[in-house]
Amino acid sequence: MVFFKRKKKKESKREKKNDIKDLNRDVSNAKTEQSSADEEDQHDEPVTTKTELSDVPRILNEISKGPKAAPRALRQLFEISDLKPNQVSLRVEMVAENKRLIPILLEFLQNCEFGSSEQYLTLLVLNNLSIPKSNKRLIAIEYGGASILSNMLCKDVSCHLMSIILVNLSFSDSELRRDLSLVLLSPLTFVLQEACKTEETEHTDYNSEGLLFAYPETAKWVCAAIKNLTRPALSGEGCQQGVDLLPLLQQIVTFPSSPSSPIIAPKSFASANNLESCRTRSSIQSVNSFPEAGPTLWETNSLQDAALFCLLHLSISCGPILMSKCVPTLESIANYKSHSCSVLDFQRLKARMALSYLIGSTTNTNDGNKAKKMLQLSNSESRLLVECLHNTLNNNAHPERLYSAATFSVKWILYAIRNLLPLNGAMLNQQTTLNSRLLHALSEHSLSRSTSVDANAAEYAAIALHLLSTHGLEDAFYFECENQTV
Repeated sequence: MVFFKRKKKKESKREKKNDIKDLNRDVSNAKTEQSSADEEDQHDEPVTTKTELSDVPRILNEISKGPKAAPRALRQLFEISDLKPNQVSLRVEMVAENKRLIPILLEFLQNCEFGSSEQYLTLLVLNNLSIPKSNKRLIAIEYGGASILSNMLCKDVSCHLMSIILVNLSFSDSELRRDLSLVLLSPLTFVLQEACKTEETEHTDYNSEGLLFAYPETAKWVCAAIKNLTRPALSGEGCQQGVDLLPLLQQIVTFPSSPSSPIIAPKSFASANNLESCRTRSSIQSVNSFPEAGPTLWETNSLQDAALFCLLHLSISCGPILMSKCVPTLESIANYKSHSCSVLDFQRLKARMALSYLIGSTTNTNDGNKAKKMLQLSNSESRLLVECLHNTLNNNAHPERLYSAATFSVKWILYAIRNLLPLNGAMLNQQTTLNSRLLHALSEHSLSRSTSVDANAAEYAAIALHLLSTHGLEDAFYFECENQTV
């Protein structure tokens, strides 16, 4: 597949500011799947709009007439699609009852001028239609929307609304994620590399953490889409092509060793086929000095938050050998020293869970002390992990929105607990609560009430219960147990 770099457009500064202002206003109305994960569980309510669902065929005919009638027609489509969250079924009906809708929108989009108001309106309609589960495969695969949008994004990296739509489409079941990864991962890797460049251009801007990136919003949303694509299935199968992204992901989550150190960000990146040179050569640039730039600032849905999720997912699907060079990066995050807060505790927990997948299950008596330093949970991290298991089992989001109900898989939380327990006395403080959560997981499997707890997940829960209730957290027993068949 060949990608074309975006063409530089000659336009005045005033026109650029107006375009950015229009885009920001439009994007503020766009809803992503990350904040709408539970939309489809709500009941529909009667709705009264000036433009009705029955008007869609007429509106599509107007769009087909040419550019003069298109803006008004697109606004009418947006009016129909931009409804309350509890009326999501209308978006499903729009696509199901009008087979021409998506093809016409995608064809019109490809003929739009980059940065035009018509392009923005078309993208806003597609964004709304990409939220319901029933529409995702139709838009992304059957009508080729994922391929079209990703190729257009390669040509115009500045248009982060396209990447938001790809986030919506990739927030899906494991089967669709697998199909999408074949289509999207290569172009999204290219876009993330371009968006993270730090050449001093007129487009260069700082993101919220002070890192100097060419297109920080695009980088953030593209990384969120990659986070969705790399999420492993229940079987452990994941997007192993994501291993090509490891050098870039590590650069994104790199931070100063001390508050007084300068912020560093990727300057340029080697191609996916030249990973070793990217690891060894100098590819970072000192940008500026900031008082704080570590995981404390990695809020939910930030670029670093998404990049760390990608490393967490790849730790499961790629395994210790392919991920071995990521261990120092994950260790620096897990052991980051600063005042405790929920954001920092969550980022440290994610890093420690990734480490538990990579080194926790292979620990032996010779490297036990080293593993303890990497995998030692704080009391707050221990509480957060047990709470995460409880919320995921009950399909609940975190109260402070650190994660949604669909962010984690019960199986992989149980696997992390199983690997972390032998090295964490702090989890004894949560023993009563943890016991009940583990029994809950076992009951979900034994009563066949949930497909998220398979036989392996139940085994992880049983081993954790065995360690907690019978032998405590004695290292010697656990290491002996590791050499036996459970």
